[in-house]
Amino acid sequence: MDDSSTQSGRCFACGSHNPVGLKLQFSTSAHDTSSESEFVLAADYAGWGDIAHGGIVATVLDEAMVFACRSAGLSVVTGELRVRYRKPVHTGVSLHVRGELVSRHGALVRAAAEITQDGTLLARGEGRFMELPEQPGTGSAQAT
Repeated sequence: MDDSSTQSGRCFACGSHNPVGLKLQFSTSAHDTSSESEFVLAADYAGWGDIAHGGIVATVLDEAMVFACRSAGLSVVTGELRVRYRKPVHTGVSLHVRGELVSRHGALVRAAAEITQDGTLLARGEGRFMELPEQPGTGSAQAT
């Protein structure tokens, strides 16, 4: 992933230069507008015992959905995020997240993501995202 698109690598979820960030690395597919990442959450992200904090789980799902949108060439920001926690997400174990773009209607984009461990569904997210307008003359999107 190119850190230039994530505020010089400072993104909490995916930036490689954020000392307290998750440093998630996604592979994307423009063919099926999806994203995937294998990752392990450090104990620092636990909410209780070895169970990951729910906000961290939501962040991982949100980021997978954003990267799925990126695979379609879209720059988006989150408008709404719904998370269904099915089973505890533990720190210190290998996890998999997959996001996919579900639909697009104008500037409104819908996406979904799931976190699994060894094929078992742990959490699922659905989100609505707003496409960022291009900044005139730059060819790049910018939040306003």
